[in-house]
Order: sequence, then structure tokens, then C-alpha cells
Amino acid sequence: MEIDTLLNISPIDGRYKNITCDISKYFSEYAYIKYRIIVELEWFKYLLKDEKIINYNGSLEKLNEIVEEFNLDECKRVKEIEKTTNHDVKAIEYYIREKISKTEFNKYSSFVHFACTSEDINNLAYNLMIRDCMSNVIIKCMEELILDVSNKAKQLREVPMLAHTHGQVATTTTVGKELAVFVYRWNNILNKIKTICKDVEIYDAPFFYDINVFNKCEETGSFLVTLECWKDVHPAFKTIPLTSGETIPYGILYDKEPTQDAIKFLEIIKKVIAK
Repeated sequence: MEIDTLLNISPIDGRYKNITCDISKYFSEYAYIKYRIIVELEWFKYLLKDEKIINYNGSLEKLNEIVEEFNLDECKRVKEIEKTTNHDVKAIEYYIREKISKTEFNKYSSFVHFACTSEDINNLAYNLMIRDCMSNVIIKCMEELILDVSNKAKQLREVPMLAHTHGQVATTTTVGKELAVFVYRWNNILNKIKTICKDVEIYDAPFFYDINVFNKCEETGSFLVTLECWKDVHPAFKTIPLTSGETIPYGILYDKEPTQDAIKFLEIIKKVIAK
């Protein structure tokens, strides 16, 4: 396979390659393969260290080296394996097993991709690609643009400019003032990007938590808001703090379309408050 095809993002890699080269390391096929290897290895390392599963106490440096030494030649090897598997994620799994075949991790190779679907690996890789590109490229470019236009706004603050509204001549303004408007708007957008929190859709669990609730969360990729006492209910069930920049008024948080049980509960609360 030609090296260039591994670095493509889309047709814009041709004429506009000099513009897209900075994000090639995040959104090319090469990057997509590398990030999926990262996800696979992080899961493998978790299984190795979990005392209830493998309880491996040695160094994981050899696994880290797989990512650190990954290059275009290694990427080509993954593509060669894919010709046999006809499955991109399976090719990554076999590649990792191949890389650890001559190490102390070989006897645990069956745990590579253990209990995972392809989508488990893909969606995490996409999120990491977007996160790193935003942090390392997009945000920096936005900050540079805002600073540049902000400086020009100051330099041109007294340069008069004829304003227009609805196609009609309007009150005069200055070039600096109009540029400052863009700086203000861009700063708002940038701040939102830096503190972005995706919309959360809340669902009521039917009556009580049971295995069906866990299965539903797994199938839909949802998080389960639960109590600390549940943290050891299953070796693969991990409790993480729920943190967000979003705030809500003190009160009762419930779904936009609450269940009948929730409605009955809310009615009782209203009656109690009314007294």
C-alpha cells in the first residue's frame, strides 16, 4: 500500500494537503489504526492489573513500547493482516498478539480484545482522536486567530467604516469595533469548546436495578448513575466520580417525560410541600 493513502483524510488531502497536514496525525487511517491500538492495549493492561482477573504484578513497559514505536511500517503490517482477516479491528487484535508473542505477555494473549465488540474499540478511538486534535491543534489555532484579530481591532479602533443594515447605509462605525465583535463571539465559542459537556439524556430504571438494566446500559453505551456500595458488584464494573461544569437548581431532577411511578412520586412531594 502506498504511504500517501494511509495519510489521507479525504480528497482535500490533494490540493489542500498543506492545510490539513496538522490534523493528519489525528484523522487519517494511520491515526485511526494507532488510536484503536491504544484503546486495545489500555483495556489489556487493565485486565492484566485487575487482581480478580489476572493480577499481573510486572512492568507494562513492553506494551507501552508498541504504541511508542508505532510508525507507517507497523501500520502497513496491520493492513497486511487485514487482507487475511477482512476485518479491520480483528487485524488490530492479531497485530497486538503478534507483537507480544515473544514477550512475557504471550500467555495472556487470549485477553487481547477480551469481552469487547468492535464498536467498543472504535467509539473510544474516535473520542480520543477528537479530544487530542481539539487540544493540540484546533484550540491553539483558534487562540492564535483570536489574538491576531484582537490586536488588529486595537490597531484599527479609530479607522472609520460605513456600516450597513438590511442592505441600507447605517450609522458609521470603526473597523476595530466590528473586528472586536467577532473577537467577542469567537471567545464565547472557544470557552464553550473548552468546557464542553455533551447533552445528557436521563432515563428512569424500571422499578429497580436488575440484570436487564445492566444489559441495557451495555447495549446502548449508557452510564449508570448508582451508589458507592455498588462499586464491587462486578469485576468489570467501575465506579467513577460524576463531574460536570453544568449546574442545576436545588430540587428533584427527573426525566422530561417521567414514568407513571415518577409522576405519582412528584405529586406526593407537591402535596407535602403544599402543607
